[in-house]
Amino acid sequence: MLPFGDGDFGAISGQYIVEYTRKDATLAEASRVLEPRGRVQLILHHADSIVVANARESLSHVTVVTKDEQLIDKAARFFELSTTPGPAAESARLALIESGKRVEAAAEASSNPILLDFVLKSVTSLLEHRARLTPADIAAHIERLAEELKLWRLRLEDLVGAALSDADMHDFVEAAASTGLGDGRYTELEQAGDILVGWLFNASKRV
Repeated sequence: MLPFGDGDFGAISGQYIVEYTRKDATLAEASRVLEPRGRVQLILHHADSIVVANARESLSHVTVVTKDEQLIDKAARFFELSTTPGPAAESARLALIESGKRVEAAAEASSNPILLDFVLKSVTSLLEHRARLTPADIAAHIERLAEELKLWRLRLEDLVGAALSDADMHDFVEAAASTGLGDGRYTELEQAGDILVGWLFNASKRV
């Protein structure tokens, strides 16, 4: 429950928030703290928006890095073996180079290569500075990078899972109406004329 009294607000707005919550409970609280005729305006994730499309692509890039190419694991193996030159170290070096090239190609082919570029730059930076780092330092950097990718995946999965279809928005309007938020309506929200970025929802507190 929000720490506000009934009818304390004349308007409520939010952007990419409500869809991550228990929507029925959130709408009920919004209705409670609004004064009669108070307005609600929300921007919500659209299942077909560029935001969600980019998130889906970035999720596929996590798979490329962690499963298809296993770039982090190969980097860790190379750094582990590179202190003892020999066939095993050379094999690990070549495996890392080949995987790096394929991840680089995937980044070049993508219109949204943020995640791939981040991983490539992180691994490249370690390679460039490994002479000044201890094995423990390198292992810690690799561990942090792997953890960051796990967290990135979770954030992206949350975003994609929160996206709403037209049918979901119809249900959202009905849920809002059941809490006293009437005149609910939604439209697609675009930027630059034709780039779909979300849903725009409006409603008002019934008297």
